[in-house]
Amino acid sequence: MIQSATTGQGNVTKAVSLDIKENFAIMVTVPLAELCQYGCEPGWSGSTCSLGKGLCAAEKYGKDCKFSCSQNCINKESCDHVTGVCENGCSDGYKGEKCNLICGNGYFGVNCSNVCSENCSDICNHIDGMCSCKAGMMDSPKCKQEEGK
Repeated sequence: MIQSATTGQGNVTKAVSLDIKENFAIMVTVPLAELCQYGCEPGWSGSTCSLGKGLCAAEKYGKDCKFSCSQNCINKESCDHVTGVCENGCSDGYKGEKCNLICGNGYFGVNCSNVCSENCSDICNHIDGMCSCKAGMMDSPKCKQEEGK
């Protein structure tokens, strides 16, 4: 059984009970500054890796908080401090848990769910679907209107 408590000097005391022929109690005192001497779990930082004080700064995540969140999280929101996942989704034109992938050719918009116009002469913009039109089509939004009509 492991128990822990904080003493008045800022140390943490851990009591460990061992059952070896008789019941022994071993007390170990560890200074707080040494608690995370081997680093923190991903998403945490600081000497104590503690909640509130040790969370990665906004826009950072992962081991030692050394990774930057994607700039493509919806509304430029920060990502999960441990995984880097954009929890509320991606900005238009991007996909993937970390919103680090642009829409594939021929797709655009929210979750890359819109199909580019068949009247585009080249690949449409992955964010808004705009493109250069084939001959005979007007440069109205997404080349949907024939010239002269």
